[in-house]
Amino acid sequence: MLPGPKAAAAFVFLPLLVLLAGCDLDDMTVPDGPNFTLVGAGIFLSVLIPSLHGHVSNPGMPVLDRVLSLSDSLVGVAVGTAIVWWIRTIGTAMAGREAMGEADIILGAGVGAFCGWQGALFCVFGGSVIGVITALPGLISAKFIKGEDYAGVVPFVPSMAAAGALWFFRGPELVTAWHQWVNG
Repeated sequence: MLPGPKAAAAFVFLPLLVLLAGCDLDDMTVPDGPNFTLVGAGIFLSVLIPSLHGHVSNPGMPVLDRVLSLSDSLVGVAVGTAIVWWIRTIGTAMAGREAMGEADIILGAGVGAFCGWQGALFCVFGGSVIGVITALPGLISAKFIKGEDYAGVVPFVPSMAAAGALWFFRGPELVTAWHQWVNG
């Protein structure tokens, strides 16, 4: 269960993720308004609710907590934007067509605003894993059952949104589980 202030942030974060994912699934377009709202709300709520980024350890210094939380949010925005932009740029060069939309870049920034740089990275790479797991049955079905070559595109925003939500609720536990798995 989430602590009160973080739960309040979840009431902003999750509906925006659901809206953006639904738009991408529906017609492969993501409106800028809700996407930029996600970024702005993440930055604003990071200042308002420092515990969003784990900053509650400075008794008597609430301003420091707010500044540290804002810093985590802004670094998350930068990392989320940069990593998706680079993947998009390299993917587009390799594929000879647009590999990702601008909405994916903004969503990476929005998740970074709410979840910090670690959440932004997980949003991209965890979203890739989720995307492969969810798209693979359809791709296999198209190829082997229907005998069709799949040349379409797979919406990435829903996978990124799912990974962002997963990180928001269970980020530290995911890191711990990963370290335990890697270290045996």
